[in-house]
Order: sequence, then C-alpha cells, then structure tokens
Amino acid sequence: MRENKEDWKNLSDKELADRTLDQNKEYFEELVNRYYPKLFRYLHRLLNHDEHGVEECLSETFLKAYLNLSTYSPRAPFSAWLYRIAHNQAVDHLRRGAHRATIEMKEEHLTVDPLPLYEDKDYIEHILGQLSIEDRNLLTLYYLEELTLYEISDILKIKPNTIAVRIKRIRERLRKDNPSS
Repeated sequence: MRENKEDWKNLSDKELADRTLDQNKEYFEELVNRYYPKLFRYLHRLLNHDEHGVEECLSETFLKAYLNLSTYSPRAPFSAWLYRIAHNQAVDHLRRGAHRATIEMKEEHLTVDPLPLYEDKDYIEHILGQLSIEDRNLLTLYYLEELTLYEISDILKIKPNTIAVRIKRIRERLRKDNPSS
C-alpha cells in the first residue's frame, strides 16, 4: 500500500532522505516544501534582498542537496546540512561579483531603539544590509532564523564559542556606532 502525500509530513527529514535515496524522488519534494520558505528568508537577508540571486541560490542549493543526498550524515541535523549548502551557494554568488555593493554603516542608517538588539527583529532587519556578509550571516542565523549556536556551528564550521564572541562583538560595535540603542 502506497502512502498518501499528506502522510509524508509526519516523516522525519532523515526518513524522507532515505526514501529519496531508495529511488523515490517524490519524497525529496517534501523536503523542498519544508525548507524552501526558511531558506528563502535566510538567503533573502544574506544576499541583501537580491531576488534574482536568492532564486538562483535556492535552485542550486536544492539541486546540490539532491545530487549529494548520499553524503548527508544523520550525526548533524538535516537542516544544518542544507543551510550549509545554501550558505556556500550565497558565498559563491557574492564572490562571483553578482552583488558587490557594500554600504558603509552610518549613524543615520540606524534606528534609535531602546530595546536590546536581541529583542527587536525589525532593528536587525534594518541594519542587515549595512553589515559585512559574515556579520549579516551570523545575525540572520542567530536572531532571525533562531538557530542555536551549535546549529550555526554545524552550518558555518566554526566553534560555538567563536560564534558567541563574534555576535557579542557585532552587538558592541553596533552599540558604539549608535549609543542610544
């Protein structure tokens, strides 16, 4: 008896990956449906709202994930593996020169907000485009995608403590540039 596609929603990422590898490509569609909105948001922020770049990176991410599904190891969450692929696609896209605009952070670009940085996602959204790709990536993953330091560590291949220190330094730099926040 064949499962109904609605039942696929109850399967874990690993089960969907395993069934895809067992020559049933339709199960991969459920993984795409699960992660497309999250990866779209992540890449949209990371690529500074470059719609064409986001779509290109999403297509490449899912294609590479499908072609390399056999390399996925369940020791880490599937989401971390997929985010890592998306991250690499975004970095490659930026390196190719598709988006070279670097905006210098100036005080008038920052909003004066009494809330601490980690409590105000609108503030983070406002300043993301003015940060380096590395800083934008860390803030996006931690504050907006709400991933743990360990999940980010899996994606970026950086130790969790290093990530925590970098986020702290970004926040300190932002406070210094905008003392009223």
